[in-house]
Amino acid sequence: GMNDALNIQISSNEKEIDQLNKNITLNNNKIKDLEYKNKNTANELNSTKNKLSESSGMNDALNIQISSNEKEIDQLNKNITLKNNEIKELESKNNNTENELKSTKNKLSESSGMNDALNIQISSNEKEIDQLNKNIALKNNKIKDLEYKNKNNLKKLDNTNIKIKDLNIVVSTLNSKIENKDGDITTLNSELNQLNKEKNKIQQKVNNLINKLNAETKNHEATKKENSERLEKINIIKEDIDKLRNEFENLLDQKEILSTQLEEQKRIASEFATALRLEIQKNKQLEKDVNFNQKDVNIIVNNKKSGTIYRVQIGIFDEELKLENLENLISVPTKDGKYIYMTQKYNSYSQAKTKLIEINQLGYEDAYIVKF
Repeated sequence: GMNDALNIQISSNEKEIDQLNKNITLNNNKIKDLEYKNKNTANELNSTKNKLSESSGMNDALNIQISSNEKEIDQLNKNITLKNNEIKELESKNNNTENELKSTKNKLSESSGMNDALNIQISSNEKEIDQLNKNIALKNNKIKDLEYKNKNNLKKLDNTNIKIKDLNIVVSTLNSKIENKDGDITTLNSELNQLNKEKNKIQQKVNNLINKLNAETKNHEATKKENSERLEKINIIKEDIDKLRNEFENLLDQKEILSTQLEEQKRIASEFATALRLEIQKNKQLEKDVNFNQKDVNIIVNNKKSGTIYRVQIGIFDEELKLENLENLISVPTKDGKYIYMTQKYNSYSQAKTKLIEINQLGYEDAYIVKF
């Protein structure tokens, strides 16, 4: 009769082991899902890094945020690895438990006198199974925590993208403020001069107070009472001197800050002047090309009449084109490999003007009239 009870107990233990194996499989699937989510999170972080590299300012703060997110993801990956190892240990324990149950069955078939020992073994196995169930429950809770952290990381990524957009707006605002700093520089210089004047006045006051202090020290040494009053005055004067010195030091600090801002504005103005000079040089070169091409047009047209003729210049293009809805065009190659497209000649300005309006309506808004 005890063998039947033990067989029932063993069968129950086997069912629990099967359930544990199912739980382990579910945990493995959850871990795979977490690994997949972590990969997606890493890809989003890389995308965020690329967007950050295009931003002109505040990259350090965002890189710190991304680095923090990456560290959290690395920690999640480490946690997942630990959970995998723990699940492997649980699987190993389950295998050991199954082996022990098989051994117990063999012992039951060989001898009925070992029932008490088997009951003790089964009780021990049941305790181990209970402990395994508790461990699995803990792992499930940890997995839920990891999923929650992943969701928070995704929210942080969204917030980071919003911050990038906000930073782009801030950069644009700062650029517009920099353009308005020339007037501020003049104001700062004026304030610097005013501060220097105030500094000189304060220094003069300090000197006068020191002179008064020296005079009073020499002329008022008659009595202890007078000495006490003099000391009080000296302390007050010293306090005034300390205040004036603090004000003077503050003025020096303000001067240094204003000087730094002035140098920065000068640097920005220099960069702007350089860009403007390059743009002027390009425009001059373009004017030379246009003048050169107008001479070529005169040669091509071979216009030897004394009267003035007009053409509409459509534009300058990098390669030869077939312009739709326009006929009787001529193309003139330039020295730098480009092509100027013009219409046929017109004997009056009004004819050319009519053609120009027609061309503008076709979408060539940069076209203009050229006189020969």
